[in-house]
Amino acid sequence: MTNIGEPRKVDFPSSPEEETKCFCYLPPEVLRGAVYKPRSDMYSLGLMAWELWNQEIAFKDERKTPLSQFSQNVSPSMLQGDANNPFEGLISGCVKVGFPEERTCSTTWVNELRKLAALCRQGSQEDDETPEAVEAE
Repeated sequence: MTNIGEPRKVDFPSSPEEETKCFCYLPPEVLRGAVYKPRSDMYSLGLMAWELWNQEIAFKDERKTPLSQFSQNVSPSMLQGDANNPFEGLISGCVKVGFPEERTCSTTWVNELRKLAALCRQGSQEDDETPEAVEAE
């Protein structure tokens, strides 16, 4: 994790027919040969956030396909969103395809995450003050 945000070239497997495996976390433009840039990390973060919320592995079945097929046929639009997910806007902002420069930046991610955390804490405190909670004391 020490190279987050640093432009770099990805070392792909020697054969494009090897299974995709963890390369699925790379954004489509990097899979097609572009240089890995700071907003590329945001794509990966968005996929991991999706996995945490949904408690499933992104592209689980597609990871077994050859990397060459994965890079041409798979898109984050294949992942089902959750309307009840308060992080949905952050996640979708991270996994934008086509215009990587429009992906959520790390500063925005952190600021929005802080806002959501504050709302969650506020909601939790309100839950503690309900009549049921007071009676339990």
